[in-house]
Amino acid sequence: MKRLLSYLEENEYILYVAAAVLLVPIYLLNLGEGAIAMDEPTRVLVALEMMFSGNYVTPTIFGDFYYNKPPLYNWILIGFFSASGDSSEWMVRLPAVLSLFLYGWSIYRIMKTHIGWKAAALTAFMFLTCGRMLILSSMIGHIDIFYSWLTFLNFMLIYHFYEKENWWMLFLCSYLITAITFMSKGLPSIVFQGITLLTIFSYRKNFWKLFSIQHIVSGLMFQALVGLYFWAYSGYNSLETYFVTLWTESSKRTMIEKSQWDTIIHIFTFPFEALMHVLPWSLLVIFCFQKAFLQKVKSTPFLTYCVWITFTNIIIYWLSPDTHTRYLFMLHPLIFMLMAVAYFEFGDQMKRGKKILEGLFLFGAVVVGVAVWAIPFLKNIKASTTLLDTVDQIEVISDLPYANLKMVVLFVLIASSVFLYVKLPKLRMIIFVLILLWVRLGFNWYILMHRAITGEISQYRAYGIEVAKITGDEPLYVMDGYTFNHDLTYYISRDRQKILPKSTTIEPNTFYICTDQQLEGKSYELFYEFETMHNRTPVNLVKFNHSSE
Repeated sequence: MKRLLSYLEENEYILYVAAAVLLVPIYLLNLGEGAIAMDEPTRVLVALEMMFSGNYVTPTIFGDFYYNKPPLYNWILIGFFSASGDSSEWMVRLPAVLSLFLYGWSIYRIMKTHIGWKAAALTAFMFLTCGRMLILSSMIGHIDIFYSWLTFLNFMLIYHFYEKENWWMLFLCSYLITAITFMSKGLPSIVFQGITLLTIFSYRKNFWKLFSIQHIVSGLMFQALVGLYFWAYSGYNSLETYFVTLWTESSKRTMIEKSQWDTIIHIFTFPFEALMHVLPWSLLVIFCFQKAFLQKVKSTPFLTYCVWITFTNIIIYWLSPDTHTRYLFMLHPLIFMLMAVAYFEFGDQMKRGKKILEGLFLFGAVVVGVAVWAIPFLKNIKASTTLLDTVDQIEVISDLPYANLKMVVLFVLIASSVFLYVKLPKLRMIIFVLILLWVRLGFNWYILMHRAITGEISQYRAYGIEVAKITGDEPLYVMDGYTFNHDLTYYISRDRQKILPKSTTIEPNTFYICTDQQLEGKSYELFYEFETMHNRTPVNLVKFNHSSE
């Protein structure tokens, strides 16, 4: 054992490589098990409707024009669907998870030239295994990881070419990336580009370079690339509503649309909420409040740049009451990088703080290891009784296949890592990364699978699949006049391979989805009763006996 410990201490890169290799299968495990949720249904539904209609220019939902986001990420989803012939939950999430892997690799590859390989690797792992990413964002097929990765690359390219004074490459590359991100999420891309350029050229006292021919030509290139899409779009629909909606989507969460009181409260709570979402790694922030570290930041151009663009870009979100953590993913690596540098280079100067931090990490790992043994006793977690077919088979976590065997494996992995954590104090951060990966493994095996089978969201998946099964290839409409969830629409549309349109008129012997109120005074045949997630609205699958205008 001593020989093994000595070998690992002398070849510490082995643990970093092991963590990187393990992260991929662990993050892909059971990726497709959970039902579509959160922002996923909207993204995938737009992609499916483009495929079904053959129109890849104008996004739609329910066959009506959809204006909230430009379609680039939908095109990516379409590419994955078309190449694989699969539009399941797994394929919906795969582009986002692959973007996450590329993001992590980019963090390490770019930052190691500035802060060393070990701090760069820890920065990447901190981003990949922080609380928000570990048990939520890394298993959801949303746009934010892809978008944030490209925005982060833009930050780094601007710095790289600025240092080389290669103005043509700086402006051309950054505006090319901005055009791509704009086509993914709209106006926030212009804000990030503008703030970042203003920041670096201002604090470097080179402001007039913003009026150079390189900047003007690159800005025109951006307008031409984006304008080409809108020119194509104008052949199908008016641009006025599109532009108004893009502005509304970008401003609705800011202080422009919120009350002063909401803004004031958010200003005070934002730092704490931001740090909470990236626990446990945000605890390393204590090492940043050292005079020696602050002096290093001031004397290191790359660190100075990261501090400046983090501060200037985060201000808008600090003043926006309805900000979500996922909007800050492009800034997280910059913040984690500062923490990693502070820990590795100045942690020993703060011995008590380092001892307390590493003790907290050890305590958390031990608690998780002990908690694993509670799995056989989780008999009070009951399943929903409204699911179809599978509910009675799996009612509690301990009833999942091989639950006890997995429990033993999980305990051995955590206990072994805790042992290494105690015996190898110089490698505690990377060993703690491994412990977090075991936590994610347990989450995949137990919590994720239990939710997938018995959770409320899976209930709506069952509803959608059943509606598609009943209606088959027959015409089906949603009666207009109420909110019908996109997750239900995704499952119905996916299984029927058709757009689910809305309708204000009634045709006899045609399937309709409608509320109880919409059935009043009408003659109909009821085929299925279920509910939507929106206010748990009861709805019905019916055929009317008479037509109406």
